[in-house]
Formats: sequence, C-alpha cells, structure tokens
Amino acid sequence: RRSPWGEGSILLSEQILGMQLCTPEEYGALLRAKEIGGPNGPGNTVLVWITMLYDKGVNMDRSYFRDNSDSARMTALNMSFQTKIEALRGAIAHIGFELQLPVPLAYAHMMQFFVDTICCLYPFVAV
Repeated sequence: RRSPWGEGSILLSEQILGMQLCTPEEYGALLRAKEIGGPNGPGNTVLVWITMLYDKGVNMDRSYFRDNSDSARMTALNMSFQTKIEALRGAIAHIGFELQLPVPLAYAHMMQFFVDTICCLYPFVAV
C-alpha cells in the first residue's frame, strides 16, 4: 500500500537515464489532481506541465526558437506541438472512459438486441 507522501511509489523510487521520474511535490500535485479531476486529472496535469515546459523553452531570451519566432517554421512547430498534445489528451481520455465502463459496449448492445427481440416475439408465442 502506498502512503500519501509517495513512499513505495514507482514514480519516486525509479529513475530513467539517471533522472528521477517525479519529485515529491509533483507526486502530491498528481494525487490532488486525481481527487479533483477524476481519472483523467493526473494525465491532464502532466500535459499541462509539458505545455508549460515547451512554452518556457520557446520563449527563452536566447535560443533558436526565440530568434526565429516569426518564421513559418516556428508556426508549423507550434501547430504540430498543439496537435500532438490534443492527440495525447484524447488518448488519455479514452483510457479513462474505458476504465470507467464496466461492460464492453458491444456486449451491452447485443444484450439490448436480445431483450428487444424477446419482447417483440413474446405476444406471438403466447398465442
């Protein structure tokens, strides 16, 4: 069982390329986001963090992006980034919806069809 402070969480105990996956402050923010935003809250929080880091990188005082901020290439880069973030947000929402749905939709439709068929055919069987 994980504690509210993140002890035992893989986000705090594991590293990728020598970097910690999540700080204790970020872990706390993710837990609060789950309470507030439901199953998609933590995913949306991470996407907001990614967007903020992108904006920070693009708007630095001295960088390639800042020097070429008016070019068509920069506009294309921004549009591509926004498209990818929207796709990620949609994928995260899709995962959340699948976790909330206890019965596959095709099964529910099939059962509804069977019930409707039985209800329609019952008067003819009773005769």
